[in-house]
Amino acid sequence: PLAFGAMGENLTTQGLLETSLWVGDRLRIGDVELVVESPRRPCFKLNAVMGYAHAVRDMSRSGFSGVYLSVTRPGVIRAGDAMVLMPGLRQVSLDSLNRHQSA
Repeated sequence: PLAFGAMGENLTTQGLLETSLWVGDRLRIGDVELVVESPRRPCFKLNAVMGYAHAVRDMSRSGFSGVYLSVTRPGVIRAGDAMVLMPGLRQVSLDSLNRHQSA
């Protein structure tokens, strides 16, 4: 098991996977509103942190590399706050972007 933040993430959630998200979806957590922008693309430094040369490749191929979010309403998030997914236009899924990137 890895500690929270070990993969460079700024926010860790539970129960929401990249396969359920689309570009433009909004997440409300506490006072904060976030917009799904794209799948996370880990950099070469992850290989060093994980201790093997293909960590970035393997994470990208898994489809579970994380998500880049933009903040549309700043505020406070506390551990245990409810997370609400508000669907966007649902034109481009993160899953399709991950599959395209790893092909």
